[in-house]
Amino acid sequence: MDTSGSWKPLAGSATGGCGDALIHRTTDSGDGANWIFYPGVGKTCTFRVDIPDSSVVTATNVIYQAWDTIPGKHTDGHRIGGNIRTDQQANRGRAMTLTFGPTKNGTIDLQIYDDYPEHKIEAAGTVTATCR
Repeated sequence: MDTSGSWKPLAGSATGGCGDALIHRTTDSGDGANWIFYPGVGKTCTFRVDIPDSSVVTATNVIYQAWDTIPGKHTDGHRIGGNIRTDQQANRGRAMTLTFGPTKNGTIDLQIYDDYPEHKIEAAGTVTATCR
């Protein structure tokens, strides 16, 4: 997972061996977080995305996308789903379910980022993938 840039651990959100949830205040820089999965060619994955139950999370317009390649290689031809928007503030402590696929080359990059004009705090919690 990309934890560079302005992403910071959310205090008190440890999830055992998986580490902390991450938060950041958006800055128009396009910062986001990516989870990379390798389910195999032609697979469709359903993701459970946990949003931390914290008043720190204030973003009301967060976008999830999926690509069949690694970050830095994204083009429109690599998109396998996306622009799914959620209000993280209204869904604190809940889980979202997203389904993307099928993959063309066996990789799924699940990406989260903000709707840039908002300048709020978004969160990237635990993500679990089930692929078929």
